[in-house]
Amino acid sequence: MPSGTINDNTLSLRFIFACERYFGRKLSYLGLGCAGWGLVRNFLQYGHFSVGIEGNDLSYRMKRAEWARIPMNLFTADIIKPFELKDSDGSVETFDVIGAWEVMEHLPEESLPSFCQNIVSHLSSDGIFVASVAMFSLPHHVCLHEEAWCIKTFAENGLHKIYHSNIFDVADFPRGGESDWPPD
Repeated sequence: MPSGTINDNTLSLRFIFACERYFGRKLSYLGLGCAGWGLVRNFLQYGHFSVGIEGNDLSYRMKRAEWARIPMNLFTADIIKPFELKDSDGSVETFDVIGAWEVMEHLPEESLPSFCQNIVSHLSSDGIFVASVAMFSLPHHVCLHEEAWCIKTFAENGLHKIYHSNIFDVADFPRGGESDWPPD
């Protein structure tokens, strides 16, 4: 059910500006499960290094969305299997911001340790992982849990919640904020 990769191409300058405020410098962004790769293009437009990985190759084959504009920054891969993005020296590339917008509900629960390991191994030492989870039932939403379960599961796999609220406002989120779903 590749409906996301067929329909979505999320753009959000507000998210980029919030990341710029937080880091105070040019930064790098990795989008996981990024469908049309709009955010990858947004980061590139503002002079940041950015790449995206999508599990479905439909947009690639159709040259849909950003594949026609920035194909060298886009990849297809299974984000629950081990992968490495390497720089020109052969070192694993790390990113200041890794985003997964309405992706995790599509991943089988038993795959979360591998998914988290991919994030941890590509996250810079002061980097942040930012995500949203669509918390409603659909046939392809196979991993729906409350926030406490997610925080515990991610902490067990090396990703810890940041407990200060001065990084992002809900409206800064490209997906999963009040503009996408009602607050409840």
